[in-house]
Amino acid sequence: MYKLRNYLLCAFTAILLFFAAFAAEGAFVMKKYALVPDTYKYILKLNGSYEKAYNELCRQFESEENATGIPASVYTDAVTEDVFKSMIDSQIDSAFDCIYGNAPTVENTSSEEQLKVLKTSIEKFFDEYAKSINYQKDEAYFQKLDSVYASASEKVTDTADVYQLNKIAKAGFINTASKLVRYSDKIFNVAFGITGFLLLVLIIANIKGISGFFYWMSISFGSVSALMVAGSIVLKHSHYFNRFAIKAQHIYSSITGACYYYTDLLLMINAAVLAVSVISMIIFWVAGRKKVSVQ
Repeated sequence: MYKLRNYLLCAFTAILLFFAAFAAEGAFVMKKYALVPDTYKYILKLNGSYEKAYNELCRQFESEENATGIPASVYTDAVTEDVFKSMIDSQIDSAFDCIYGNAPTVENTSSEEQLKVLKTSIEKFFDEYAKSINYQKDEAYFQKLDSVYASASEKVTDTADVYQLNKIAKAGFINTASKLVRYSDKIFNVAFGITGFLLLVLIIANIKGISGFFYWMSISFGSVSALMVAGSIVLKHSHYFNRFAIKAQHIYSSITGACYYYTDLLLMINAAVLAVSVISMIIFWVAGRKKVSVQ
C-alpha cells in the first residue's frame, strides 16, 4: 500500500513538475532575454539588419533624386551609417523605457538632436541653390524647405523603426508588456520556487531509493525538453518564419531574425536539459542494475 501511495505521489508530482519546468523556462527566457534591449540590438547585428536598413534609406533618397532635384548626398552626408545605427538603437531603448515605465511613449526623442544635422544640411543646400539662381527667399521658399525636411525626417525615423515598435505600441502590445514587466521578477521567482519545491518533494519521496528521484526528474524535464527541441527543429528546418509577408527587406530581416534567434535559444536550452535528463535516466538504470546484482 505504501509503495502504491508513493508511486502515485511521484507520478502526480512529476506531472506538476512538467508544467512548472515549462513555466520556469519561459520565465527565464523572458527575464534574461526578451525584456533586455541589448538582445534585440544583438539580433540586428547578427543578421546584418543595420546595414540593410541603411541601404533601404539610401535607396529611398536616391529614388527621389530625379524627381526632387535634391542629391541623395544631402541626406546621407548628414545621416551617416553610424548615426543611423545609433538612431535604431535609440528607438529600441525608447520602447523599453516605455515598457519599464521610464517614458510615456515609444517616441524616440533622442533622435531629434541627430535630425538637427539633417535639417542643417538641407538648409545649406537650399541656401546655396537659391543663391545660384538669385532667388529671393520668400514664404514659398521656407514652406518648401520645411516640407522637404519633414518628409526626409519621416523617412529616417520610419526606416529606423526596424521592429515596427510604433505600430506595436498602437496595437497595445507595449502596454501589455509594461504590465508584464511589473510581475516579471515575481513570475521568475515563483516559477523557479515551485520547481525547486517539487524537486524536493521527489527527493523526500525517494529518500530510501534516491535513484527513483533521477527517474522522475528525467521524465518531467525530458518530456518538456523533447517537445521543445522537436518543435524548434521543425520550425528551423521548415523555414516557417520565411513565410512572413513583409515587403521591406530590413523589417523582414529584423523580425524573422528575432524569431529564429529565439528558436535557436530554446533549442540550445532544451538540448542541454534533454542531455541532463538522459544522464539522469542512465543513473537510474545503472543504480537499478547494481541493486539487482547485489540481490
